[in-house]
Amino acid sequence: MGDTKPALMRLKIADLRARCAESGLDEDGTKADLVERLLSGTAEHARAKESAEKSVVANEETLTEAAKEACESEPSSPTDVDVVVGDHDELLEHLRENPSDGAGWERCARIARAMTIPSARPLFDAITEQFPRSSLAWCWYVDAEIERSESGTPDDEAIRGIFGKCLIPCPSALLWRRYASYMASTQDVTTEEGVNTMKSVYEYSIDIVGEDADAADLWLDYCQFLRNTEATLIVTDVQVEQAPSARDMIVRRTYQKAILVPMHKLDMVYKSYEAFEQEKNKTLAKALLLELAPKLLLTRTALGKRKKVIDGVVVGAVCVDPVQRGADGSASVVCPRFNASGCAGCDCVHECKYCGSSLHGAKDCATKQYTLLAPDLKQCAAKWAEVIEFEKTNAQRLEGSTPSDGSPQLFARIKHAYELAGLSLGETPEFWLEYAHWHEVEGRTDDAADVLQRGREALPYCTLLVFAAADLEETRGDVDACKKVYETVLDAYESYATEAAERGEEVTMPADTILAYCEYIRACRRAEDQASSRKAFMRARKAHGATWEIYATAATIEWSYDKADKPARNIFELGLKNFLSVPAYVERYAEFLIGINDIANVRALFGRALSESPSTKIWDMFVDFERSHGTMDTILDAESRRNAACGAMDLKTNLLNALLGRHMCMDIRAASAEYCDYFASLGAVVPMNKAEASRVSFASLRAERLAREAMIAAVPAPSAPKGTPKRKPPPPPPVEKTKLTGQLGKFFSSLPGPVAFSKFPPPRVDAVLDAIKRTDLSEEAIAGYLSKMGYQGGEKRKAIELIDDPALTASRAAASARPPAKDVFRSRQGKMARAQAEYQ
Repeated sequence: MGDTKPALMRLKIADLRARCAESGLDEDGTKADLVERLLSGTAEHARAKESAEKSVVANEETLTEAAKEACESEPSSPTDVDVVVGDHDELLEHLRENPSDGAGWERCARIARAMTIPSARPLFDAITEQFPRSSLAWCWYVDAEIERSESGTPDDEAIRGIFGKCLIPCPSALLWRRYASYMASTQDVTTEEGVNTMKSVYEYSIDIVGEDADAADLWLDYCQFLRNTEATLIVTDVQVEQAPSARDMIVRRTYQKAILVPMHKLDMVYKSYEAFEQEKNKTLAKALLLELAPKLLLTRTALGKRKKVIDGVVVGAVCVDPVQRGADGSASVVCPRFNASGCAGCDCVHECKYCGSSLHGAKDCATKQYTLLAPDLKQCAAKWAEVIEFEKTNAQRLEGSTPSDGSPQLFARIKHAYELAGLSLGETPEFWLEYAHWHEVEGRTDDAADVLQRGREALPYCTLLVFAAADLEETRGDVDACKKVYETVLDAYESYATEAAERGEEVTMPADTILAYCEYIRACRRAEDQASSRKAFMRARKAHGATWEIYATAATIEWSYDKADKPARNIFELGLKNFLSVPAYVERYAEFLIGINDIANVRALFGRALSESPSTKIWDMFVDFERSHGTMDTILDAESRRNAACGAMDLKTNLLNALLGRHMCMDIRAASAEYCDYFASLGAVVPMNKAEASRVSFASLRAERLAREAMIAAVPAPSAPKGTPKRKPPPPPPVEKTKLTGQLGKFFSSLPGPVAFSKFPPPRVDAVLDAIKRTDLSEEAIAGYLSKMGYQGGEKRKAIELIDDPALTASRAAASARPPAKDVFRSRQGKMARAQAEYQ
């Protein structure tokens, strides 16, 4: 962005200079005069040049302040540039290992934009590979290739390769205008082939980004191209004398379509159209402009509302994937302590994570905003949601051909809003789900499937998008497409597992793949028949690392759909060959047998499982089973065997556990809440009711985990003195956990857990204890403290009199503070004392 002239004019001047040099012209005024005459020989060329320059200057103004600072910012000093240019390989290696390091990516972008081509290509390639939908990064890459080539001549093959990668994923008007300008600089518009190519380029660009708020320059370039090009090359299917009139009709329709788009510099587009009509026919221009006035008023109204909504939105500023595999957000190449307050001795880079200055940190930075990345994921998502909802309100009152049909322009505008939001939010699965849901609600299931496919390519590790795509295909009745969605994931895993097994590696099936196999079996049974489901199960059980969940799912489906216990029992028995020692699988099989009222085989199952693996969990399940389906003799026998096998020899605890476990109906326990607290303090296991179990959610567990992490992070790490080598601290010694008993344990259990302090700083208990230890609490020291306060033994003084305050002393000495001469209350008290003495 350093050069304000468009690529079209810049390259033509370069060609003209080369021709002048070949003709032997001097290097002084002659060549400059020739270039000026060639560029401004006609009034049309002069107007084209002025319009192009104004478009570029105005386009500069449409960028947000963050984008401008990103384009105009320079490194703090030349020495810094030399350093970072030399060690960018280490930076790229760090970013590959820590892809969520936002400050590191910002630094990488600053370095790349300070370098020339081809040195900057590895950095730009790393950025665009990590953020393939960042139109800002692609714009910087294109500008570097065109303007900062060390050879002085842009590499056309490299530039075309960049446009081939970024145009479709990034529907940004700023990026597409660069593409149109570059194509215009490489085409000869005096030939039919060149004109047809540029018409295709402009028309395709208008179809993609014509509804963008920054598309005014692209519309102006297109109209200027139509006006300046030979009419017979623009319109080829009419007679030669009719070509100018036909071309004017095309230009008029293009201007009128542009005026219906609420975009920046709308007045500039309208003035250009007005000048065009006035130039052709003033009488006709008055009628056409009068007819267009109501539509222009609606467009301006919509533009005013649109500006308020998109204010502060940076198109192409991406959000880092919140759950990247292998990412460690805490490890940053830029020192976080320097950006917060200060740092004493550190191997990280000490510079502002926003602007890159080494003189201040992020706390003192004036910008406080990234240029490549969005500042905050939730804030960015909320802003784009506001933009999309505004477009859906149809502020311009666009209508279709009939009242029942929707407006194609409104559809294109809402779709473009979603596409622009995807440039920033494409790393989050909820965006793709919402985008696909919009298409599905409107009846465009093919478009919804295409959006989910793009989301799966953007987030290959998010299984939720796979299930959403499969559900969509199943909803619209395409069974083969539904199965293909699952099989794509299963084929990838099976090929990987086969290669790993051939190398002799142990294969463990991931949890998301296990779920994919289970859902594949269920989808086949729902959408097709029993044979398809059994075929899917056979494929799943033969996969490397197949787990017990696959067997349990297949057996449950057999019983749920067909009510045939024999196939389900056979599948469970088949799984017992490998998973007899797995308590969860034994529990599933036992639940199935209980459901079909086969109580005898349940006891046999627990007997086989306990002989194979006498774990505590299986013993507990066996005891619970006997309590629900056995007699008192079988219950007592199971409890005694469990206590003996698990080493629970404390008679008191065993009796409490037995009674509390036996006598519970629904949510009613055999003891009051106070007794339950007391029994728990003695070590007894109090059964949980449903209300208590429902409070344990993933959100509460996450809050407790974050609270623990916050408590650990609140303790500052010891800083090494300057000049000493950095060493890793030794691991902390293991802490033995003891269980408090009696009233002390009851008091401790009543204290709030770590969730209560999740929004507050953790209490510094150690600091309080250290202060108490340092305090002298002997009798002499206490007497010294009291003497300093003015306390004298044997006197009763009010607490307020111990406070040494001049204002209070003056108030006590005032007349209003003195006791009255005759105190009625005291005289009455004296009379009562004398009367009691006489009575006694």
